[in-house]
Amino acid sequence: MALHREATGIRSGTGKEGAVSTRSRLEVKDDGVGFKVASAMRKGRGLRNLKERAERIGGRLVVASEPHGGTLVRLEVMSDT
Repeated sequence: MALHREATGIRSGTGKEGAVSTRSRLEVKDDGVGFKVASAMRKGRGLRNLKERAERIGGRLVVASEPHGGTLVRLEVMSDT
């Protein structure tokens, strides 16, 4: 499996959405070759495992990618504070 395939830059970050939001996020984005998300979800277990684990803790996994467009993976979860 090629992680960050042909990427020249990778960004990651954490934060809360809005000043008083109880939703936190963890985000990783690269500028690599990208992929077709639907196809990747059917082929392997990696993204499906991430999605299932996010749902188990009451969160949501967002994966956005397209060929030649890089990839964004974001985990959003409700936080206690």
